[in-house]
Amino acid sequence: MKNRTTRRICLTALMAAIIYVFTAYIHVPSHTGYTHVGDGFLYLAASLLPAPFAAAAGAIGAGLADLLSGYGIWAPGTVIIKVLTAFCFTNRREKLVNKRNVLGILPALVLCVGGYYLYEALITGNFTAPALGIPGYLTQVALSSVVYLALGSALDRVLPVINAEGSDSAILDNVAEFLAMNGYSLPRAVSLLMPEPWDHNPQLDDRRRAYDAYQSMLMEPWD
Repeated sequence: MKNRTTRRICLTALMAAIIYVFTAYIHVPSHTGYTHVGDGFLYLAASLLPAPFAAAAGAIGAGLADLLSGYGIWAPGTVIIKVLTAFCFTNRREKLVNKRNVLGILPALVLCVGGYYLYEALITGNFTAPALGIPGYLTQVALSSVVYLALGSALDRVLPVINAEGSDSAILDNVAEFLAMNGYSLPRAVSLLMPEPWDHNPQLDDRRRAYDAYQSMLMEPWD
């Protein structure tokens, strides 16, 4: 249980960072804000993680993007909208891209368009001018949906990497196969997973010891 929570927290932090980068640095100014594809990674986070964790990733990533990009006035609205958006998707399905999550794009669209329209109307006191931002919000959701569907479909082809219900040997085989599928030779994969004793082995030359030391930084030895 503790390990599962730790993994979720780590994945939440990773997704928050990705959302921040794709929101703060890869965007096009539009109306009084900007259009980006960071929401696509929020949708993905909400398909990988329980909603509270995904909501935290979205609020932190997108909120910081507003605060650090000169759009701090939008941050409160962004945090609320991203938290609610995370609950439009579920991680309780076998596949990331499933009917439930594809349909979840629709309420996410409503939240983005309606939420930012209402927030701008409230902070400006004008309910007409904010309508000019609607095309940008529609574009943002459309592009983010393409990113989400493309990445989600790609991950569905490789996840899960391991069969958690398998034996220790079966899981080892899963990881070795995954490494081989990603370009590792079989000897390299095996030496990464089950390295020989090298730290205090006088029979190894310096080159081999350096190789094993490098490998040890990539993955914990398999026990």
